Amino acid sequence: HRAVRNTGRKYAGAIDLIQDAKGAMRVNAVSGSLRLEGLATEAKLDGRHTEIDIEMARAAPVAVYLEGDEIITLTAPPGGFTLDAVVTQGHLTVPDEYESISVEQAKNGEEQQAHGAVGGGGPTITLRAKHGRITVRSAEPANATR
Repeated sequence: HRAVRNTGRKYAGAIDLIQDAKGAMRVNAVSGSLRLEGLATEAKLDGRHTEIDIEMARAAPVAVYLEGDEIITLTAPPGGFTLDAVVTQGHLTVPDEYESISVEQAKNGEEQQAHGAVGGGGPTITLRAKHGRITVRSAEPANATR
C-alpha cells in the first residue's frame, strides 16, 4: 500500500482505511461529504460545509471540527473511550445507553454539550460543530438516542 497525498483544490472518491494502519491521519475538507469506515488510529478532521460520517473500529484519539449547516455522525468504537462534544447553534444527540453522559444546554442557550467516559473511559473523542449537528451512535446495532 502506498500513501496518497492530494494537495489539489478538489478531490472526489473514496479512501479505504487499512485496518492495521499506523500513524496519525489529518484531513481538511471543504464542501461535500467525508466518510471514514474502520477508523482505528489517531485523527484530526476539519470540515467546512462538509457532512462527516465516521465509523470507528477501535478507540483512538480523534478530533473533529465542523463549521456550517452540516452533520457529524460518529459510530463510536466498541469498548472504552471518553466523549467531549460541543455544538454551538445546533443539535447534539447521544445514545440512551451512555448513562454516564447527558446532553446539557449551556446557560447562554446557544450550546449543547456532552462530556464523560463510556465503558470505563479511554482515548478522547472530541467533536465540535458550529451551526450544525452531532449525532453519536453506539457500536451496537440497535440503539436509541436522546
